[in-house]
Amino acid sequence: MNPAYFETWFRYPVPPPWPAFALVTAHNPHGRIIPPAENDARAAALRARLTRAGLPWVAVDAGAADFSHCEASLAIACTLDEGLALARDEEQVALFWVEAGGLWLVDCASEARHYVAGWGARQAD
Repeated sequence: MNPAYFETWFRYPVPPPWPAFALVTAHNPHGRIIPPAENDARAAALRARLTRAGLPWVAVDAGAADFSHCEASLAIACTLDEGLALARDEEQVALFWVEAGGLWLVDCASEARHYVAGWGARQAD
């Protein structure tokens, strides 16, 4: 797993209102950079899929501390298993899981959970 994933920061216009949620992106499948138009189309398809499935979500930017690299992501009100299934469908290496105030990075292949920080400690202004 890319060590930069452990340095991810988050910003959003509306805070996720749930006590536990998955943070999933459709950008850059398998950790490979793809053209912005492809990322935009993948993100739109994921939003539409979640809306059709009735899964509540809010938009979240995930990226470097200075957001010089940023991926449009979604905070999704779902179980960890549902989040992993979504992330795998989107060909992601990992997802972030927030629960009990903690932020974990979860490997999509092994399902290993790695504590990153308190959720509040990784929220940008």
